[in-house]
Amino acid sequence: MSQLLHNRKRKRLLRWLAARRGIVKGILLALLTYVGLYCFLSAAGRWRIANGNSGEVVYWDPYGADFFLRSTSRDRLIVRGSFLGFVFSPLIIADRGLFHPPRATDSPEAEHARAVAREIQQHELDDRNERRMFTEIERPAEDPKRRDPQELFEPFDSAND
Repeated sequence: MSQLLHNRKRKRLLRWLAARRGIVKGILLALLTYVGLYCFLSAAGRWRIANGNSGEVVYWDPYGADFFLRSTSRDRLIVRGSFLGFVFSPLIIADRGLFHPPRATDSPEAEHARAVAREIQQHELDDRNERRMFTEIERPAEDPKRRDPQELFEPFDSAND
């Protein structure tokens, strides 16, 4: 009896899916696009260093999709990330669990992440110095012949009138 009931439910489900074939195709296409886009972002991703409860941890971030999830000692969750990080957070969590688990700080990935971080900091420092240099060059020099506008007017003295 239960086998007959199971077959009826399966046939009813198949008929329902067949009647809504366009909707099912659209959902499958959206899901494949979502996973495919994440695969491209993950292929261009990098290892990043974060300070966790137990020291430094190196974790994987897809390109442009920063996402950080950790629990505190009081069993509270801290969630930080970019817009893309939140959009792709289910896939990021699955990716870190299956393909890119967190690494120890003495791993080659950690050394690479540190080198990339140093390079980024150096570029930011160079950019700041370059901007400072150009603002100093573009600033007009003081003209020694230029007088203060207050000096152009003689003080008004009502007693001399």
